[in-house]
Amino acid sequence: MGLINYSSIEDGTTIDASDVNTPLTTIYNDYNGNIDSNNLAANAVTTAKITDANVTTAKIADGAVTNAKLDATAGEVGGVWKAYTPTLTATITNPTLGSSTVTGRYTQVGKTVICHVLYTIVTGGAFNAGSGLYRFSLPVAANTTAPAAYDGIGVIFDSGTEFMVAIAKMASTGTQVELSKAKDGLNLSNNTPIATWANGDYVRFTITYEAA
Repeated sequence: MGLINYSSIEDGTTIDASDVNTPLTTIYNDYNGNIDSNNLAANAVTTAKITDANVTTAKIADGAVTNAKLDATAGEVGGVWKAYTPTLTATITNPTLGSSTVTGRYTQVGKTVICHVLYTIVTGGAFNAGSGLYRFSLPVAANTTAPAAYDGIGVIFDSGTEFMVAIAKMASTGTQVELSKAKDGLNLSNNTPIATWANGDYVRFTITYEAA
């Protein structure tokens, strides 16, 4: 349906029925499901104009909503990932960060969380300062009642020696992740799977899970 064209009628002017019926029919049709882009001004449709009852999936054509129209604000469906600082803890003695660096980024869409963590050892690596099974904190607590096991994939890098595939496993608390070497199941600690952590070594992993 195109734009509605209408010329005002002055008093005393003789008109035909079509002079009134044509624009009224156009308005009637538009209000009964035939509004197209010609009838909408730029940015006329805002979130305030859309309610749960008004716009259903049946009213949205396939492919009508593109990435360019998604909100890029952090935390939104089309948003950038958020930064967070994971906490490194151990089951026996907590390691200290020292001059090493730990960074994290994540995104959450509804109840689905995707999280990435990178821990890089620099001179005086912190991994050698603690003991026990090492864990990294998550940005959002997980649903621990879900039947699925939240496992992710990672890499343990022994600088100048080898890359080791690692499994990232959700701890029972639902707030931390444990890592282990995929090949032999050695848990990440102050002396495994690398006997002495040194400058350039790093640990990184990505895990996807359901939020609590």
